[in-house]
Amino acid sequence: QYDCGLSYQADSVESLKSQVLSLYNDPQRRQAMGERGHTLLMQRFTTDKVFANAWAHLQQVVRGR
Repeated sequence: QYDCGLSYQADSVESLKSQVLSLYNDPQRRQAMGERGHTLLMQRFTTDKVFANAWAHLQQVVRGR
């Protein structure tokens, strides 16, 4: 969805190797994926957002929901 990661077949070393080599051989793609990953991190996982979500969850737990 965000094009900042890769998938590979879980039980296949060759699949993982292929994905790693594809990034190794394409520095521009690697850079772009890193930038998109950083953007996603800053949008969704700031300290304020993480703690706000954790606080909301804990309040639900306390209330028994």
